[in-house]
Amino acid sequence: MRDETGVDGDRVVGVVSAERGPAVDDESAHGRTESGRRKLDRWSQRRILDAGDTGERVADDVELQAGLGGRCHVLPAAAAAAVAREFAWRDDSVGRRVEHLDDPGAEMVGSVRRDLGPHTFAGQRAVDEGNASVVGAGKRVPARYQPCRREFHGVSVARSLRDSDTVRALRVHELGKPEQVLRLEDVPEPELRPGDVRLRVHAAALNFPDVLMCRGEYQVKPPLPFTPGVEVAGIVEDVGAAVEGVRPGERVIAIPTHGGYAEVTSAPAAGVFPVPEAMPFAAAAALHVVYQTGHLALHRRANLQKGETLLVHAGAGGVGSAAIQLGLAAGARVVATAGGPEKVEVCRKLGAHLAIDYREQDFVDPVKEFTDGRGADVVYDPVGGDTYDRSTKCIAFEGRILIIGFTGGRFAEARTNHVLIKNYSVVGVHWGLYNVVNPALVRATHDHLVRLFEAGRIDPLISERVTLDQVPAALARLGSRSSYGKIVCEP
Repeated sequence: MRDETGVDGDRVVGVVSAERGPAVDDESAHGRTESGRRKLDRWSQRRILDAGDTGERVADDVELQAGLGGRCHVLPAAAAAAVAREFAWRDDSVGRRVEHLDDPGAEMVGSVRRDLGPHTFAGQRAVDEGNASVVGAGKRVPARYQPCRREFHGVSVARSLRDSDTVRALRVHELGKPEQVLRLEDVPEPELRPGDVRLRVHAAALNFPDVLMCRGEYQVKPPLPFTPGVEVAGIVEDVGAAVEGVRPGERVIAIPTHGGYAEVTSAPAAGVFPVPEAMPFAAAAALHVVYQTGHLALHRRANLQKGETLLVHAGAGGVGSAAIQLGLAAGARVVATAGGPEKVEVCRKLGAHLAIDYREQDFVDPVKEFTDGRGADVVYDPVGGDTYDRSTKCIAFEGRILIIGFTGGRFAEARTNHVLIKNYSVVGVHWGLYNVVNPALVRATHDHLVRLFEAGRIDPLISERVTLDQVPAALARLGSRSSYGKIVCEP
């Protein structure tokens, strides 16, 4: 370890840097990715204060400020995680290049001013007060031996370390209710693997499977710790080897590998879909899973026809509201159930021909009355349990009951003798499996959904927009069925 010095040996800021690692060839330096160049640009924009400047003050990052306040200034764990690995740097006389900018978990600083040398903030310790101190917010300290008094603002340095190679993400370390087990943490940016795309998340939709995943009750059980969030929309920052058809800067929808409740995530390129400029990110994030599920369920699995009656349960929710819109776009007569007068009104505003408050009355007789005794041709059931049982009492001859999910908490048991006698079908819908077995159909469905959106036939119902720290409470509302429409996180 050694003290870094500025131009002509003048100490600019007291920092202990790691020993230089092995040199990297120029080809590696020239091969920096777009994300690496952006990181360097962010550093270039950091301010170094002159004696005549007013002190820069940062009101947030209190934890980082406190960690930098002692005599031996030790970065707190969140910032130290960004610089946990040692790395090599090399500057040239013109561009003062910094190499290994993409090295995950490492932080590198290029020339932030032409009259100052490049500095590497590595390891976990800044120097003590015997050298040029790194101090808390707003306090000015001259750097020894420097002709012009200059300083780094301590909190800004720590925040820069955090922001460069780490991102904020919600993680689950133990299974349980989302509001109890989700923690907002600083984590390394996801590694960019061959065939993957890394993107900056602009919106992530909340879904009931996220609630089940936190509880350990979903069919997919990722190892702990993990980040939930099954659909995002954002801008591509970088692409891995062997990726074709996706480029940095594009607006996309994706099913992330590392979870969507984060500032940055990654996804297989095969599961990334373009988003038109006219579609806001929030709408794009809310579109993918529920509208893909609804479209494949109604058209491929149920073969819904114009003029048929579609019964949608939980019509005010994210899944149900999408089904109502898709049913209307297909020319069906739509009946919706919902719990409470407010949610019933939501269904009416979405265009349902009949909306039933299941808390006030059983839906079987109103459905039979609406259909002149025939019953519903297609039942869209994301609830299960008692709702499925009652649906068998109002299903039409050759009707189709679509099994979408089990938000009611109980798996229904289909009585096969009843299925035979009434001559109806019970049809499972596992949209995720189409991504594996028939991805071309998923892509074709996406294209059709985009056309429906652009034509004004569908438009995701977004009831709330929340930040990352508000997601746990929002998932709790979603799990208790006290929300309506889609809740979208905007990190």
